[in-house]
This record gives sequence, C-alpha cells and structure tokens, in this order.
Amino acid sequence: MIKEDYILRMIERLSVAIARVLKLKEVHQYQEALVIIDETFQQLFGLHSKTINSLPAESIIELLQLNTPEEAQKCFWIASLIKEEADIYESQKDFQISESKYLDSLELYLKGIACGNDAIISDYVPKIKEVADKVKKYTLSDKDRDRLLGYYSEIENYPEVKDLLLSLLN
Repeated sequence: MIKEDYILRMIERLSVAIARVLKLKEVHQYQEALVIIDETFQQLFGLHSKTINSLPAESIIELLQLNTPEEAQKCFWIASLIKEEADIYESQKDFQISESKYLDSLELYLKGIACGNDAIISDYVPKIKEVADKVKKYTLSDKDRDRLLGYYSEIENYPEVKDLLLSLLN
C-alpha cells in the first residue's frame, strides 16, 4: 500500500512536470523547460539532469537496480524526461545533442520493456514509437540497430524490421 502510494505520487509529479514542459515548448521557452526537467530529475531521483546526462544509459540502468517489474517504471520515467530534452534540443536545431539523447531515451525505454510488465509498458508504447521513429533516421551503431530490430520484432512490426535490414545493404 505504501509503495503504491509512493509510485502514484511519483507518477503525478512526472505527469505535472511533463505537462509544464510541453506548454513551455509550445511557446518556445526552452530554457525554462530544461529547468523544469532538471528539477524533476532532482525530485524523482535526487540527481541533476547534468549528472544523469553525463552517464551512459547502461550506468543509469545499473543505478536504478531494477529488481522488480514495477521498478522498471523508473526507466520509463527517465527515458521520458530525456526524450523531452531531446525534443527541446531538436527544436533548437542542436541535432548532435538531440540524437544522443534520443538514443539514450530509446535504450532506457527498451530496458524498461525488458524488465517491466505489460500494464506499465502499454502506457509508454506511443512514446517509444515516437523515439524509435526519430532514431531510425540516424546512422545507428550496430548495438543501437540491434536494439531497434529487437524492439520492432517484439512488437511484430515486420515492415520496420525489413526497412532496417535493407538499410544495412545500402
């Protein structure tokens, strides 16, 4: 019961923060949106966004200590915040930073899928699809391409699997 209340409070904080970020992005107040993201990282995880962003996704996953499917939700929360950062940098035409953030976001989403339960995962499918669509336009490392292929195979999106495999031939 206490754990459920805690998770619900965390979800509420994240939802409120993302709603504020979306509104700020609409009016091109990108710096303010980044401040909200940083504050949210601090509230939810006790870390600044600079600290989170300085770590590779694998290290973030290790820090989260995902022992239960419910704890996998942490991956989705961080992935969602990093995705919002990526959107901001893309809007500011800083494509190098946005690409890196989209790839980290995708890796965290995919780890969340691997560890989570279906009820939690279904809430994030649209965001995962959005990030996957963003990253497939980049030149992917073998590791990132394999992750994306695995995701498309898992959701049985075989046209995307085919497209990724054909891109290897080009």
